[in-house]
This record gives sequence, structure tokens and C-alpha cells, in this order.
Amino acid sequence: MNSAQFFVVIPLTYAGMDSLTDYSSSSFYKIFMELDSIGYNCSIFLTLLLTVDRLIKVFQDNHNDIERRRVYIFTLISWIYGITIMVLNNIFGVIKSYDRKSFCFVVDTVNPLPNTESFLIYTQTLSRLTPVIMLLAYIACFVKLKFSKLSSSIDGNNKDMIRTKISSSTMVERILVGTLYLILNITSVAINISAIITFVQKNEYFKDKPFFIYNHNLIIANFLMSIAQIFAIIPLTYANLTQLVEYENSIFYVIFMECDTLGYNCSIFLILSFTLDRLITFVGCKSIQVYEKTRIIIMVIISWIYGLFMLISTLFYGIYKRYDRSNYTLIVVTTRITSFSRGLVEYEEMASKVLPVFLFISCIICFIKARMMNKFNSRVLSTKWKFEKRILFQGIAFVMFYEVEALLFYQRQLALHLFGEKNIRFYFIVTNCAVICFTCFNSITLYIFNEVSRNHLFKFLENRNVSTVISIVTIPH
Repeated sequence: MNSAQFFVVIPLTYAGMDSLTDYSSSSFYKIFMELDSIGYNCSIFLTLLLTVDRLIKVFQDNHNDIERRRVYIFTLISWIYGITIMVLNNIFGVIKSYDRKSFCFVVDTVNPLPNTESFLIYTQTLSRLTPVIMLLAYIACFVKLKFSKLSSSIDGNNKDMIRTKISSSTMVERILVGTLYLILNITSVAINISAIITFVQKNEYFKDKPFFIYNHNLIIANFLMSIAQIFAIIPLTYANLTQLVEYENSIFYVIFMECDTLGYNCSIFLILSFTLDRLITFVGCKSIQVYEKTRIIIMVIISWIYGLFMLISTLFYGIYKRYDRSNYTLIVVTTRITSFSRGLVEYEEMASKVLPVFLFISCIICFIKARMMNKFNSRVLSTKWKFEKRILFQGIAFVMFYEVEALLFYQRQLALHLFGEKNIRFYFIVTNCAVICFTCFNSITLYIFNEVSRNHLFKFLENRNVSTVISIVTIPH
């Protein structure tokens, strides 16, 4: 990188606008600029891998020979990455040059390929995400070291007893699983936030369609489930079993985990509510008076009351949700075994098994009725019925994904029989990933089946892509 500074930037900064025109087009100029490209891309990737190395070092004690080999491998990968990006720059027609007017590097394209813009967006996105990832990684390292100091006073014998509870999963595996959960949750929250932005900016369209009140409340319920993932599950996935014992016993941990209870119970009742709404629309009504705002508001209120009732009941009878760090899954723990507590747990399991079947049958009935209505609706009503069918298909898609998530979550005994105790944690990882995807699938179906929302998203992304490509031209390096 310094070669470009000494042999390109400084000479062209001192020189006049026309005195080094020949030099700017020479092969030496291009070589020095490509060396800067290799050095910069190798540096950022090496810095990222160095951060990963610190994570591994802090969260797992390694022998020196293993650490030395890892550093050699990371260094080799970084240089290969830097050279690969330099080659791709030339393939896609991306050229870095020095702008003497603005005293900075600029990126331009010469004979670009169809995918050149996507390549530029990738390099720019990587440059922006790398500092964020490294910041989060070093925060995790800092928290780990702080908790290590707090737990240093624990008796050695107690530590050995706790270590015997550690599963066969390694720290590297926990880091990978925690990172996977983190990426999925960030994506889920981002999709839900974009849906909120769409509802706000397209309020004139949505305010006359009360059915989307279900979507608003589902997003809120899904946010509650994401709170448990971000503030309880992900930290405990990264941490050792000896580090966050006090946190598991704190009131904050209980609140975060019970946010999942409230959000999940409210979500499934909202799903039941809008499925019943579709049944009323396609089966129970002969006319097209489908937007019963009062009915929808009442069903939403009942959904939240049901979620709060289930939350209070489970807490009152000592039924709590906990995170099993050895198997990466949520579990239900009963601290007071009574006939009512057993009945409540059995009711929740039965409802979670019966409800998907009822929803599936209801969706089939609505779909058949919608197909039959195509023959009887007048031309005046055809546009409205098309909109109603799009909402129906949106609901069917969401219900089908809920069916998959519920099937994965409540077939653990079968999975244990198929995979065995040693490999069951991989099944639980897939299950929790499905739970995370469930928290944003409501918003995804909105963008898939609602044209106004989809066009708003595409317009937003196009504006972001244009501004990103323009900003690349003026950003140093």
C-alpha cells in the first residue's frame, strides 16, 4: 500500500494537472495501483481473520503448535483473497486511480460486465461490515474476559463438576452456531423493520385495509421472540457453561426468555385469528363485506390477552423456558410439579400439535372455496376477490411455514430416535434456525404476495444500490 503512496499519490499531488498525464497511463502506474489493491484487500481480510483468531484464543485454550498453524493458514488465505480480488477487478473492469483534484482514490469501471455493479456492491458491503463484525467480536472477547475474572473465585472442585456437564460440542462449534444465530436474527429484525417502514410510508394504502392489522401485531409478537434470541440464546451459545451462571439466575434472563413465551403464544393465536378471518370471508359470507375492522381488532385484543394469560399461568405454576446450551435448544422446566402444571404443559403441547392440523384443513377449505368463486363472481367484484385471494395465499404460505416449524419443534422424540444423543444437537440447531426464520416469515410473505409492498421494497433497494455505487467513486480505498 505504501508503494502506491510513494510512487503515485505523492508525485501526482505535487505535479500539475497535465505534467504527468503519460505517467498516469503507464504500466508502472497500474502496477503500483494494483499493489495497493492487493495490500488493502489482504489487510482487511487478515484483520478479520486476526479477530477470529482472538475469538478462538479467548474462548478456547489452544496449544502453541495449533495456534501457530492456524496463523499460517489465516495468512495464506488472506494473501490468496487479496490476489483473487485484484484478478476479479481486472476481469470486471474495475480500475482504481488517484483523483488529483479531490486528493483521494476513486474507483471507476472500464468495459464493465453485467455483474460489475454487483461486484462493486459486494466489495463495498464487505468494507462496511468488517468493522462492525470486528467490533462485536472484540466486545464478546471483553465480556468473556470480564466474566472469567468474576468466576476465578469459584473453587476448583466446583469447576470440575460444572465442566462434566459440557456436551461433546467444542468452543469452535459454539462460536459457529452462535454466529449463525446472530446472522439470522439480524436478518430477521432487518426484514421486520423494513416491513414497518413500508407500512409507515404506504399508510395511505394500508389504512383502508384492516386485515393488515394482523401483520402489524405479528411483527410486534415476532420482535418479542427475537428479544429472547438476541439477549439470551445467542450470549449463552457463545459462552462457556461456567461463565454466565449468575446471568441465568437473574431477573433479566427470566424476562428475556418469557418474552419468547408471550410472543409465541400471541403469534399462534394471531395465526388462528386471521385463518378464521379467511374462513369467514370465503365460506361464511355470501357478499363481499370482508373488511370487518371491529372483528379484526377484537380478535387481535383476544390474541394478546391469550398470550398474557398463558404467560401469567406458566409463571404462577412454576413453568419456565430455559436454554439448553449443550444442545442449542429451548426447553421447558417445571419447578413445581402439580396436577395443574402438568395439565398446562400437556395443553400447550396438544394445542401446538392440533392447531397446525386445523389451520391446514382451514386453508384447504378456503383455497377450494376461492377456486369455486371464480365462476360466480361478477366482473365488478373480480378485482376485490383477486385481492382477497392474494391475502389468502399470503396466509397459506405463512401457515405452511408454521406447520414446518411446529413439526420440527414437537417431534424431538422421533428425532432423538433417528439421530441419537450424540447428533441430536444438529437437529436442534436446524429447529432453532426455523424458529428464527418464523419470526420474519410474516414480513417475507407480505413482500411476496402484496404488490405495493414489493414495489416499495424494490424501489428502496434500487435507490440504495445507486447511492452505494456512486459513493464508491469517492471513498478512499
